[in-house]
Amino acid sequence: MHSAGTGTGTPLQATYFDGRSARAQTVTLRLHSAGRQRSLHILGDGVDVQVPTHQIQWPERTRHGQRLAHLAGGGHVQCEDGAAWDAWTKSQGQHESLVVRMQQSWRWVAGSVAVLVMLAVALQLWGLPLLARAVVAATPPGIEQTLGESTLAEQNRRASRRPLPTPWHTKAPRTSAPGSSYFAKAKSARTRWLCQEAPSS
Repeated sequence: MHSAGTGTGTPLQATYFDGRSARAQTVTLRLHSAGRQRSLHILGDGVDVQVPTHQIQWPERTRHGQRLAHLAGGGHVQCEDGAAWDAWTKSQGQHESLVVRMQQSWRWVAGSVAVLVMLAVALQLWGLPLLARAVVAATPPGIEQTLGESTLAEQNRRASRRPLPTPWHTKAPRTSAPGSSYFAKAKSARTRWLCQEAPSS
């Protein structure tokens, strides 16, 4: 940054922070042209600063919110009226980048989403199979055989740990229905009770 005289162009009210203190200073912004060089002139009470435009990190245009431009050296200027800032930069010949224009256009956004979906489908249908075949073709036979043997050994190890099911013809037959022993005991106890109650002859 360096000091300069009064700039030219349409002014814009903004707030300036010098990057050395938290003090906010009300200033007027002007874009000053000197030949092929352009600079931002910041003028206020005790403030007279000029910064080349290529040393400014200009904010992107959004639908809402303030605009904040970072200056070389750590300072920044901010404008609460985003619409006024956008109109001012446009009138001063500050063109937006292609990325910003694409972000602000729903046609570009919809087209980008469609292209991404098409690329994802193409990768799934053709890209992954081609990649798999290329990896298999580039794998040495010795490594492929080793991988196959290790995989087979792992499957056999897991199968050996799994208990084998008992064949149906080797299962012990059920001798009685569930609960039959209980009813048999109850019947025997009733018979003994009747015998004890019968009068002796």
